[in-house]
Amino acid sequence: MVDYFRQYPEQIWQWTALLLILAFSIYALFAIKNEKQTYLNNAVAYKIKHFILSLPNWWGINQHDSDALTATRVDTHYDWFATFQWTMSNDDPQLQIQKFCADQGIELDRETQITHPSLSLTKSFLNLSQAGDDKRFQFARVEGTATEKSEYRIYCDLLIIHDSANNGSLICYSRSSILNGCVEGPYFEEVISRIKI
Repeated sequence: MVDYFRQYPEQIWQWTALLLILAFSIYALFAIKNEKQTYLNNAVAYKIKHFILSLPNWWGINQHDSDALTATRVDTHYDWFATFQWTMSNDDPQLQIQKFCADQGIELDRETQITHPSLSLTKSFLNLSQAGDDKRFQFARVEGTATEKSEYRIYCDLLIIHDSANNGSLICYSRSSILNGCVEGPYFEEVISRIKI
């Protein structure tokens, strides 16, 4: 092997570069594999009204009070943010989604539908609630691509949790550019699936 590198000395740098790339790739695979567990172990709890949110510790909190919270990534330049806001409303959650989108200038793509969240999300939330009444909470959700202010292509995830006992709703909204939607989107999904009362 030593004779080979003496005969072709320029290739030692190519082999070194290849080995470094492979080592970094293996490290990245293990880091990505453990990200969800890292999020769960290091999550930071925040309260909005009577809801408790477990946010990743790498999300920077730009604003937080008893009615609202805004999070961004402060360690990167991702075009992404998430908001969680309590609002007084007795409107149906699907109507609230339509009003929110109109207020924000969001026009959903045709294939993006307003739905009720998955049964597992609904059950996990209701199991954690202390309401004991399945009709206390109503849900509506939209997730997909849209156009914002007739100019920007975005990926949005919007969940409305209407609490009829408190005459209001928690609006959970994640907005990113199309390409950045896959970066924080899975963590936003984890946050909304772990909301507690």
